[in-house]
Amino acid sequence: MLLLLLACGAAPTVHIEGDPARPEVRVTAAGDLDPGALRVRRLDADGPLAGTITREGDALVFRPAFTLDPGARFVAQVELPTGGALEQSWTVPGGTPTPPPEVVSVRPALDALPANQLKLYLTFSAPMRSDRDVVGGVRLVEETSGHDDPLAWYREELWDRDRQRLTLVFHPGRVKTDIPFAEGLGPVLMEGHRYRVEATKALQGADGQPLAAPWTWRFTVGPADHTRPRPEDWTLDAPAAGSRDPLVLHFDEPVEPVLTETAFRVEADGATVPVVWAVSADSLRIEGVPAQPWAAAPHRLLREGRIEDLAGNTPERRFDGPADEVRRQDAAQAAWDFAPGSPPEG
Repeated sequence: MLLLLLACGAAPTVHIEGDPARPEVRVTAAGDLDPGALRVRRLDADGPLAGTITREGDALVFRPAFTLDPGARFVAQVELPTGGALEQSWTVPGGTPTPPPEVVSVRPALDALPANQLKLYLTFSAPMRSDRDVVGGVRLVEETSGHDDPLAWYREELWDRDRQRLTLVFHPGRVKTDIPFAEGLGPVLMEGHRYRVEATKALQGADGQPLAAPWTWRFTVGPADHTRPRPEDWTLDAPAAGSRDPLVLHFDEPVEPVLTETAFRVEADGATVPVVWAVSADSLRIEGVPAQPWAAAPHRLLREGRIEDLAGNTPERRFDGPADEVRRQDAAQAAWDFAPGSPPEG
């Protein structure tokens, strides 16, 4: 046994030595590890930390180029030739401690979703880590059976720029019904069943802190939606001239909120009118608040971006429709004319 251990050599280990603000990150038993296998970074940043890596005997040693910030958290990661990885994190003492992250919202936050719901959005109170199996930290559980579906989500991580909003996509291969993957595993959601989404403490903020507490949200599953949204059935409420009241567009069914908030533009006299858009909590309307009071002049609301309902159907095409389905490009309304009216008499 001793001869076998000597032949195999000791396994590499990572140690943080000395002053945490000016540490030596030492990888022992590094052997033939390439210096590029060692990466040190701040936990709330993606880029590597500036510094030098030297080989000292059988060790690789990283020394930062500058004193590290008080209160900040750092991580040293080593990629092994076998395909595994080592990781060691540390915190520089001092500074103002940051609270652990929390889930602050889910969208759409509806009590009932269609059986072919396509995606959900989780928003966190702080930037999150994106270098682990984040999607695996969110469970979908059928309430009656307690079954945790490990293949519910599309596994690729989809974050916004600030890494505070995670897009959870129900596996498209189990939403579309005409491909072998769906036929083998069946749909993710079953009509009439109740489910819960659980965000676990396996999720970590960018500074390495886990969620303050597990988070749970429940919903019931209704019938699948295989129909297109109909813009010709949408209605528009014009605001009062001289006010900053919202322009309101009412939909014929709940819409996917995040894409919809980027899909519209208002123009007047050939120029774009700056407007901030927000989809309502029930996803049945969008409100646009102008940066300046509405002018008493003709305006036009333009649908320029992609709009989907909760199942991924667009005004032009059904998500689960056949590949040769005729698109409704000419039939789907894409503009609404309105003129801000006189304010009500007080």
